[in-house]
Amino acid sequence: MARRIAAGLRVNDDTIAAGLIKGIGPRGQDYLTSEHTLRWLRSDEYVQPRLSIVGARTLWERRGSPDVCEVARQKVRRWRALQAPPMPAGMKEKLAEIIASFGRVDSKSGGEAAGESRRQ
Repeated sequence: MARRIAAGLRVNDDTIAAGLIKGIGPRGQDYLTSEHTLRWLRSDEYVQPRLSIVGARTLWERRGSPDVCEVARQKVRRWRALQAPPMPAGMKEKLAEIIASFGRVDSKSGGEAAGESRRQ
């Protein structure tokens, strides 16, 4: 999702739909079911947050009317309950070595930590 957001939004006559909005007007009932909306709804321009409350109000009420903070807590509880698969032999040591290398000073680069470079 971060890549999608970083890519930005396309802004043109079709994505803005000004003609459609003008045609339907402020009291229009057809915007959500228009062909344009249905075509763009699941396009790459549509980004649905991973943490949101969506769906019918009656379903939300049946679930106890949780707010977004409670939904987040529930997700965290589920993720914490998951068991990570065991790491292949030697991977833990290799990761520790990589992490440790970020704190070392590289004398060839003028005292910068390994992996860093100066930007001019």
